[in-house]
Amino acid sequence: MKTPRLELRFLGVPQVLLKGREIKLTRKSTALLAYVALEGATPRETLAELLWGGRSTQSSSGNLRRELHRLRETEVRDYLETGGGTLHLKFFTVDTEDGAQPGEFLQGLQLEDATEFEAWREGRNQQRVRSRLETLRRTAGSL
Repeated sequence: MKTPRLELRFLGVPQVLLKGREIKLTRKSTALLAYVALEGATPRETLAELLWGGRSTQSSSGNLRRELHRLRETEVRDYLETGGGTLHLKFFTVDTEDGAQPGEFLQGLQLEDATEFEAWREGRNQQRVRSRLETLRRTAGSL
C-alpha cells in the first residue's frame, strides 16, 4: 500500500494535511516542520537554537524534546525521522514554490520569542516577493 503524502501548506495561514484532513499542531511544531521541510535534514541543536534561542542550551534542548513528543502524538510521527541527531521529513509535498499562490509565507505564525526563526521566515518572504516580481517583469517584457 502506498504511503499517503503529508501535505504542507505554508503560503497564507499554514496548514498540515493528511488525506485532506487538517492535523492541528502548535505554532512551534508548525515552524519546526516548515524549517525542516524547506531546509532538509537539520541538527537538533540548530532547531533548538532557531526556535528557543536566547535560552540556555539545556532549556532549549528540553523544549525541543517536548515539541517532538507533541509531534509524535500526531499522525506526523510517520513522516518525521529523528535519527543521528538530526530531523528529517519524508513523503511530503509543500506549496511554497507556486508563484501564483496568494498569501504571505507562514502568514500569522510570528514567533516573538524566536528571532532567528523570524529572520529566516522574513527572508523566505522577501525571496518570494523578489521571485514574483521577476516573473512579472519577464511576463511584461514578453508582451
